[in-house]
Amino acid sequence: MPGQVLVKFRDGTDEGAIETIRRELSLESIKISPEPPLHRMKILDGSSVEEVIERLQGFDEVEYSEPNYIIEFQ
Repeated sequence: MPGQVLVKFRDGTDEGAIETIRRELSLESIKISPEPPLHRMKILDGSSVEEVIERLQGFDEVEYSEPNYIIEFQ
């Protein structure tokens, strides 16, 4: 989905740290999937997906982040 990223935080990351990152990067939590625990987040400030992913990679709490792609088979 345009303007969305998927974020996997490292095990043991507390909700306070996640909230701090979310606020700092102007992200809104849309949904959290249970296994693996992925946070789907919407970018609120108009930053590109690539910019947000690059910034997320700077946080020790983030295991990985990626665009929320839609795959279509032809």
